[in-house]
Amino acid sequence: MRAHASVSASARVIYVWDGNSLTLAGILYGIVVTVVGVVVATLGTFATVVYAIVALGVLAAGLWLFAQPIIGAMRRLLAHGQR
Repeated sequence: MRAHASVSASARVIYVWDGNSLTLAGILYGIVVTVVGVVVATLGTFATVVYAIVALGVLAAGLWLFAQPIIGAMRRLLAHGQR
């Protein structure tokens, strides 16, 4: 009689937001949204409303779909700044 056993395991590392990386991401997003928003505001009310909706959509997608790459990028930037 032969018996076979197989065990498989996988792990996924999930980075969580820390205060510094969240602050840096918020500052960078705020700067970009403000600068582009000033330019878009010169185009009129409709363009400004569309831009506001798009900016909120990008923020939501960034936090929901791309949180891990954004957190990693912010941590690399912070580590580079500490050198």
